[in-house]
Amino acid sequence: MSTPTRPSSDPTAIAVRRPDGTLAPGSSDALLATDAPQPVVRRSMSTMLQVSVQAWGDVVSALLIDMGHISEGMSRLGWMSSTMDLLASEQAYRAAQQQLAWWDGFLQQLPLPTLLFDHAQPQIRQARAERIRATILARDRALQDHQVLVAAELNRRGLGPVERSRLRRIHEDPDATEWWSDPDDYVRDAIDRLPQGPSTVPIVAADIDAARNFSGFNAVQSMREHPELGPRAASMDTALAAALRKEFRLSKKDAAIHAHVLTDIFWVALRRALETGGVQLATAVHFVVPTRDNEVQEQFTRELLESWLHHLETLPVPKQRGALTAKVPLLGKLVGGDKALPGPVEAPKQITAGPEPGKKGLWSKVKGVFGD
Repeated sequence: MSTPTRPSSDPTAIAVRRPDGTLAPGSSDALLATDAPQPVVRRSMSTMLQVSVQAWGDVVSALLIDMGHISEGMSRLGWMSSTMDLLASEQAYRAAQQQLAWWDGFLQQLPLPTLLFDHAQPQIRQARAERIRATILARDRALQDHQVLVAAELNRRGLGPVERSRLRRIHEDPDATEWWSDPDDYVRDAIDRLPQGPSTVPIVAADIDAARNFSGFNAVQSMREHPELGPRAASMDTALAAALRKEFRLSKKDAAIHAHVLTDIFWVALRRALETGGVQLATAVHFVVPTRDNEVQEQFTRELLESWLHHLETLPVPKQRGALTAKVPLLGKLVGGDKALPGPVEAPKQITAGPEPGKKGLWSKVKGVFGD
């Protein structure tokens, strides 16, 4: 397991590449820039992850990659690095090892979904290549303009040897000293000029719509009709709906609709990961360590979390209650601000024996990481 990485205190910190090729929150590379989502989204993601482990077993924890080792394609999730380190639980891996045998008993009977995202891969790769090329050229232009400005200062009369030496270092290596032209502005302008590429969100609502992608629709319907999986999906629906009503203040009907979609997205990601994993996943779980190249875990983490994140960010963020209702709690109750929300129903028992959901353990550590 990797050493946990402390996230930047800056909520808009961006993920940058470490010397070993992984990403970490920190410096300033506009190519990988990403803002952390709203607190309400972070809290909802925490609850959703908890609910998924409760309903579907610790194999979910085993499939989630340590976010301290995310790749460039997952930089949007860099803010979750500390949480994913906490998921590196030996207990969860050992439970998942037993659960894999349970899944093998019927998994092949369930259809494997393909995604609209899969068909767009050539266009996505081309768009990414164009973005990288534009970034390199923009930084080159920024360097040229920087060196022109510094050279003009070097030609100024009356410079002392110390100042001249300092300017030469700035001229040759602005990354190690200082930039006189902001490369981020150049990169941002270059990226803005590119044509809009295809969506890079792996699983969207259209993927489970019969009219848009029957493969995904058929997969989730088969899951919901399954005698073992259907009740787990229904339990997850209820728990997610309660969380959405609490965090986003959705109506009961709207919360149920979105919860259903989020559960279906989860199943599509899980089904694809379990199919891709095969021996690789079983080996990873057996040795209580991620696989060497993290291929399966990265696929599942990206497809699930980026898709969930995208869906949550399309929901309207509730406005803060007014100062008067905040100061006078009774008034807030009278206008419905503190209306009691139904709690999630008890999830089905874990797939294998172990600590019952809700007891203090892994998720008690995770709580608060996604907070304000």
